[in-house]
Amino acid sequence: MSIDPGRPDFRTLLDWLEGRLDADGAERVAAQVADADEQTLRTVDWLRGFLTTARELPLAEPPPIVRQSLKQYFARWSRAQAVPGQEPHRVHVELLFGRRQDVVPAAAHAAAGGDDAIDLVYTA
Repeated sequence: MSIDPGRPDFRTLLDWLEGRLDADGAERVAAQVADADEQTLRTVDWLRGFLTTARELPLAEPPPIVRQSLKQYFARWSRAQAVPGQEPHRVHVELLFGRRQDVVPAAAHAAAGGDDAIDLVYTA
């Protein structure tokens, strides 16, 4: 969810770029992007680059036996972790320091170092 109602959030931008919005929604986001601030334009550029790379490097489907083994392993692991009547274990995490917090969190994976580096330090 975007803090600024005039600025589309990350998910909305991605839905727009991938054509998942209805005509009215797509038109509204296109107008917002046309008048967008630098941060939103950087996010749109990053998403476009990500989508281009994703199309160029498709994920290979694992063999059926691998998928089946992973599902079985996860089911066993989930049952072993579950304690009847007990809530899942939650950990409170707090951001201690964040350089360039204005950058969209998913964009952190695109940083290659140097001036593009994003430092986030958490405590739990």
